[in-house]
Amino acid sequence: MNQNIDYTRDTPKITLITASVFLKWLTEGIQEIYNQFGKVFDFKIYFLNDLDSGKISKEEVKEAIYQSKVMLIDIRGNSPTVELLVKSYEEMEKNQPELFDTKEIIALVGGNSEIRGLTKMGAFQARKIPSPQNREYSIDEIPDLTKAVRFGQRMTEFLKFLGKVFPFKLLRHARYWVIMMDYWVHGLGGIAENHKNMLLFLLKHYLGYKNFKVPKPKKIPSFGIYDPQLNEYFNNTEDYFRKKPIDHNKQTIGIFFYGGLYFEQSLPIVK
Repeated sequence: MNQNIDYTRDTPKITLITASVFLKWLTEGIQEIYNQFGKVFDFKIYFLNDLDSGKISKEEVKEAIYQSKVMLIDIRGNSPTVELLVKSYEEMEKNQPELFDTKEIIALVGGNSEIRGLTKMGAFQARKIPSPQNREYSIDEIPDLTKAVRFGQRMTEFLKFLGKVFPFKLLRHARYWVIMMDYWVHGLGGIAENHKNMLLFLLKHYLGYKNFKVPKPKKIPSFGIYDPQLNEYFNNTEDYFRKKPIDHNKQTIGIFFYGGLYFEQSLPIVK
């Protein structure tokens, strides 16, 4: 256990509301952090189907909204839960602005404009984007980050856009939003350590653990070769066969399967 951690501080609560069901690498990452640093945060996962079906009460969800220092949102469309989130944070901002100011709310996928518009990281709020020209950009004018991350597109154009519309002090948090999405989406895409490092990134930049060293997100190609025995990706056959030459005495079988957000769900069948 790291002796440099201040265990007298209050334990922040991180909540994830997710449409994903296979979260093995996230839960393993949480346990690894607990083993290494102690329980430096509390983590609660709510599955979207349980919320929308009423299995989890609205009262419990609203309590989690108010108690959570960090709210992570992995929802990709409209749902009653989105309406509850939007309404609850609107009420909090209106009636308890000081409490609202302490919250970090992060949409981990592009979703729709309501979901993206909930994002609030530091002084940056996605629903209200100022610019030096005193123009406010609608959230619908922001590129859908999910596509950019999911299909491996370069983020330089998006960051140029941010540089034009954000004051410098907000640009850092906008860039962190892109990084958080990289961690999450490429974690779901098959790079297990990304989910652990996403949480370490939150601890470092938003929960006061500034001395943490956090690796950058590892990214997967939009298509390529994955070897479940090596747990590695390859961009082409030349690199793959260099690492793992063909055994001509055996049959060689290739399987086409989903990557991106659905990689984790495909992996047990592939293995």
